[in-house]
Amino acid sequence: MLMYPVAVCDLHTFFEDVETWHRVAPESHSVETRRTSLDSDVMARLDALKYDFPLDGGGNWASIVYFRIGCLVSAISYLHDEKIRHKDLKPSNILLSPDHLWVSDFGNATDFTELSHSATNNERGTPRYFAPEVAEWKPNGRAVDMFSLGCVLLEILSLHRRGSLDLLKEHREVDPAFHANISHLTTWLQTNRHDFSRREHYLECEIHLLLSRDPKHRSTAIELLRNIVAHDSYHSDGSTVSMFGHCCRRILIPQKLFKKTKDDAAKTTLQVEKLKDQLRINSINQAECEQRLKQWQKRYIWEQGRKEAETVEKKRMSEDHEMQLKAYDEAYRELELQKEEAITNLREAENTIHEGMKLHYRLEGQLHESQRACQMLEEELVALRTQFATIPRDELQATSRPPRRLYKRFLRPGQAYRPTANYCWYQLL
Repeated sequence: MLMYPVAVCDLHTFFEDVETWHRVAPESHSVETRRTSLDSDVMARLDALKYDFPLDGGGNWASIVYFRIGCLVSAISYLHDEKIRHKDLKPSNILLSPDHLWVSDFGNATDFTELSHSATNNERGTPRYFAPEVAEWKPNGRAVDMFSLGCVLLEILSLHRRGSLDLLKEHREVDPAFHANISHLTTWLQTNRHDFSRREHYLECEIHLLLSRDPKHRSTAIELLRNIVAHDSYHSDGSTVSMFGHCCRRILIPQKLFKKTKDDAAKTTLQVEKLKDQLRINSINQAECEQRLKQWQKRYIWEQGRKEAETVEKKRMSEDHEMQLKAYDEAYRELELQKEEAITNLREAENTIHEGMKLHYRLEGQLHESQRACQMLEEELVALRTQFATIPRDELQATSRPPRRLYKRFLRPGQAYRPTANYCWYQLL
């Protein structure tokens, strides 16, 4: 492509030149020393673009194109307003000069002025910057250009922050296409800097929308242009550089668009103030919620302590009950033993009583027999006395000893007969 004298180089070449400057002699802190290490063609292109040759740690590696993002968006918005789809938007089709930026290579572009809608299904561009619907051969429209624009803006932002595109190359799948690696978008946009500007944060949000898988979620070119103009106007206090070149600020963007975006910015400001008030109210509510949460936490801790105390008390009572049950079991066993012993003693007592009753009955029988014997003896004694009374006294005296038949009747069973001793008893009678 013949660019001279219109442009110095395309955006892809500029990316490579910036990465070369970032890697050359990193140990040197002198711009002149590092410049001497550059290839002559690289240095010539960067000088022609009036590159400021930043050193490590300062960022702003791609300020030439970073502060012309508005120009690039306005060019795409102009094409879409004119019913033209580019369909192959990529860094090599964007030309740079010290003061201007151009979109080139309309070989795949489509004019859909006569069509009822912009969706087609037979044209494709560069695979690396394909939108997901193009990769899947689905009907597609102007949202394809917006996805490709999001890829270019992502590369510009990453190069501007780090001086290289290594982070995008390291975190991707085998397929280098952006549509195949959308899951790495958060990693691509990560930064270790804590002082990144509101503009960078805003661009991150816009890139997230532009790289959505669903075409309906992507911003249109005019919406993106209005948002950038509103952001640029709201923060144009003289301390920050505009995202629009001098030409685009007054020529490509109509005055009514500036007026509308300023009105939108004013409305946005009011909305921001309302949101701040709401945030203030939410902060108060949050403080109250935090206080309630602390109270509930204290109550929860107290309840937990109470439950733990109850658990300990229940455990202690359970142990006491177990000890009491054990004591009751031992007492019960002792009572069972005492019961068995008492039953044994009772049985022995019953046997003793039974034997005693037998002895009692036997003694009663013997007593009755003795009483009958005594009664009989008394009757015989009376009969004997009566008989003795009838015997004459001279016969009794003539007889030296009583007849044997008389005192033998009074002998106990087994008692031997002794006449001398028994004679005295006879005399007694």
